[in-house]
Amino acid sequence: MSLFARSVCDNLIGTPTRQQPYAHVYDVQAKIVARRPSASPWPCNSFHHNKTLVIPKVHFHKMPQFKAWTYTTPGYPSAVLFSDISLPPLSKNQIHIRIQASALNPVDIQLINLPIWYLPGLRYEKGIGEDFAGEVIGVGADVSKWKIGDQVWGFTISPGGKFGTVGEVMPLDTTKAIILPRKEGLKATEAASLPLVFLTAYTALVYYAQIQDPPIEGAQKRILVLGGSTGVGIYALQIAAKRLGCHIVTTASTRNIDFVKSLGANEVIDYTHTSVLKGALTYLPDGGYDAIIDLVGGMELLPHLNTLLKPEAAYVTIVGDKTSRNKLGGAFIYPFFPRMVLRTVAGYLGYSRKYYCINLHAKEEYLEGNPTSQLARYGGLI
Repeated sequence: MSLFARSVCDNLIGTPTRQQPYAHVYDVQAKIVARRPSASPWPCNSFHHNKTLVIPKVHFHKMPQFKAWTYTTPGYPSAVLFSDISLPPLSKNQIHIRIQASALNPVDIQLINLPIWYLPGLRYEKGIGEDFAGEVIGVGADVSKWKIGDQVWGFTISPGGKFGTVGEVMPLDTTKAIILPRKEGLKATEAASLPLVFLTAYTALVYYAQIQDPPIEGAQKRILVLGGSTGVGIYALQIAAKRLGCHIVTTASTRNIDFVKSLGANEVIDYTHTSVLKGALTYLPDGGYDAIIDLVGGMELLPHLNTLLKPEAAYVTIVGDKTSRNKLGGAFIYPFFPRMVLRTVAGYLGYSRKYYCINLHAKEEYLEGNPTSQLARYGGLI
């Protein structure tokens, strides 16, 4: 058991010994229950809530405290706080997990920077992070899929919620979060790095760009990926090359050319030495690209989509017209950029090439079996 897991036990039950006839632990129903110690010196490590002896009249005065990164008002990094939090009593569809690893993505910084958090009613402590890997330490009454001790990983998003994944513990609603078993061979740090970026890349390529998975034999797609060395880009390149069989042109700086080629890029536009438009035209296939996946934002290519894209192809961006890394992008910004709305409507009606500014689709089936047990399907993801 890790030092943190040991500290959880100590907070809940005090320091246990093998001589104790019973050890008190915190039950999923917010009761105190007892269980005979097992071979482990830490009884709560082997606790099963379906085999308990209820001890009435024994109560905690308060829930144990844990650490988490939070914020109340905008401004990364100055607004970020290292706070004490308490886990709420479990609802029937929740689990509690001990966080082993989590990821911090650009969207987390952008959410912290939203000006709306200055409003008086929104200045409460809010959690940070969506990606996680951890261990189940509490199970709600109606949860049958998970048990205490299970190793899990996944994705949860709740902008403005009180709990995030960047902390020691958190509650998860099993009806809303994506929660998957972490199988042997997938490290906690690897699992926590996957969900948001993988889901975003897969949503852009397969759902919006309509690249077939599995690919149609003899019908290789030729695509342009803007931002091949970005967080989403490194997965977009690998999925497109190793799973979808695409021929890929991407953009990168000089120092990242070899890196993006190792991920599956066939040609690289070095944007530090030439314009992206010039490079895109240099490698333009007959008839145009089958898709442009924009992971950096901006408008440089937008006036030239009829030249760059096939008539049925789409320009898919996860950012939109804005280029600031500190400001939120994706479909959230449509109300603030009317020209993006007009561009999307024109593409839908067939007056121009299709244009989508997107958010990820949080679908369990996108993750299940892809980056975990079937890594070999992609030749191994970085």
